[in-house]
Amino acid sequence: PLRIADAPGPAGTPTRILGFGTIADAPDPTGWVFPNRLQELDTRRGAPDQCAPGYADSTRLCTISQVPGAMACNGDSGGPQLQRNRKGRWELIGVTSGPGTPGVRCSQGPGLYTSAPAYTGWVREVIGRSG
Repeated sequence: PLRIADAPGPAGTPTRILGFGTIADAPDPTGWVFPNRLQELDTRRGAPDQCAPGYADSTRLCTISQVPGAMACNGDSGGPQLQRNRKGRWELIGVTSGPGTPGVRCSQGPGLYTSAPAYTGWVREVIGRSG
């Protein structure tokens, strides 16, 4: 289990994303290559204006890679974006959603993440119904 953060950190906060999405950012799906092992990438919270206008807001987080030419891509959707809390423990702040700029290959642009803290109430409600 992973705790949902009370709030995502401000722009510039170090984060990490995880996924099994393609590691070959080919425009044609026949060129996609998927890893055998879980991939990790150091990222940071971006300011809303670092994604396309209207893409990032209080429920959608703009995310910037710390590694040139790398970002979440096809097959990573639904994967976690994590930040460390004050005690150094990982907590969930986002869920992979898609590109942060239309028409830009995933490895070249920012990523867009659904804010997990924005939906904590809904998550708790749904989990409570299934238990």
